[in-house]
Amino acid sequence: MIPSHLSYSTLNQWQCQKAFQLGKIVEAPPKPAVYFAGGSAVHAATEDHDRGDRVMGTWESYFYPEVSRGMEDHGGAHWDTKQWMMGGSLSDPETPESWMTIGPQCVSNWVKFTATEFSVTDIEVDVTTTLPGCPVPIKGFVDRTGVHVEHNDMIIDVKSGRNKPKDPLQLGVYHALMLHRNGWAPDKGAYFMAREGRIIGKPVDLTIYTPEMIGAMFGDIYAEMVEAERTGDYPANRRFECKFCVQQNNCLTYTGETKQAKHYDPNYREGKVSF
Repeated sequence: MIPSHLSYSTLNQWQCQKAFQLGKIVEAPPKPAVYFAGGSAVHAATEDHDRGDRVMGTWESYFYPEVSRGMEDHGGAHWDTKQWMMGGSLSDPETPESWMTIGPQCVSNWVKFTATEFSVTDIEVDVTTTLPGCPVPIKGFVDRTGVHVEHNDMIIDVKSGRNKPKDPLQLGVYHALMLHRNGWAPDKGAYFMAREGRIIGKPVDLTIYTPEMIGAMFGDIYAEMVEAERTGDYPANRRFECKFCVQQNNCLTYTGETKQAKHYDPNYREGKVSF
């Protein structure tokens, strides 16, 4: 099945075509993560704050519904949060309990940032459009646009995790989509690390990420997807990031021939080697 649209997350998913196959084609149940629930709650709480026309609730009112959704997905298959991916270290994992401290701090840091450094103009901006070189729409929602006291107009993406993004590509994709759709986009962008309460380094110059450049990138991936569907070959890419993959329990490469992996991974039924 070829997607009817692509997105920035597609770029990450396609780095391991097996994970893409399991998630998007087989629709195998993903393994929930505590940090996904926490991140969604941080985004919801900060958006309510920035809109101003909504009364912010308690942290629990944002976090617990996200945890409940993870438990209820796929018929309650993941009711035990101790089996979720947690992040952190083995000696100090990030549990739902620890997010009772992490979450409010992230929200507080964003509130301070918008009060002292950044004036929000738009929230969750829909920049979905079709770019030159890609035959299907590319979906995107920009966390925030606004004006920084030092750097003027900027795109900001809020990150609630510990790890800093390895490159500014996500910001570049948003810039290209926004520019092509609206005819204008901020020339600068940055990731806001909510746990630290600051943006990473100096804002990135986004003008190099043109609609043509980003469109060609997505076009190449789309062509690879067409070929993969034709051959039925979605190779696994065994790497460090596997430990964070929500399809790890369904993947023969990662977990071996467990009952669950044999059920969901097409390689088992087709007699293919998944490694």
